[in-house]
Amino acid sequence: MSVLTTPVKKAAKAMIDRTGVSITYDPSGFTEGTFTAVLSSGSVASVTIDTAGLAYVNEPVVAFSGGGGSGATATATTDATGAITAITITAGGSGYTSAPTVTITNTINAI
Repeated sequence: MSVLTTPVKKAAKAMIDRTGVSITYDPSGFTEGTFTAVLSSGSVASVTIDTAGLAYVNEPVVAFSGGGGSGATATATTDATGAITAITITAGGSGYTSAPTVTITNTINAI
């Protein structure tokens, strides 16, 4: 059985299929943010929040792709509206020759 374990923030809805087979997230009011990675000596040093987005839920997942390197990780912090307010680099990775694309996705905790 699937269970929504964390309340969904303002302007978002979730529906759980009682058979335990699927979870559908209806992102009403969701606006995807845009973000830019900043490099220093081949590592991701920071991420600039170009637009914060709206209605991210739980702990959004930060991913880096491209740029020729690997290993960069980060966490995102949201406010009560689900806007991204901070991105903290937890590992800068290495080997980046250009800024990787930063993608932040919503998550719904389910068991």
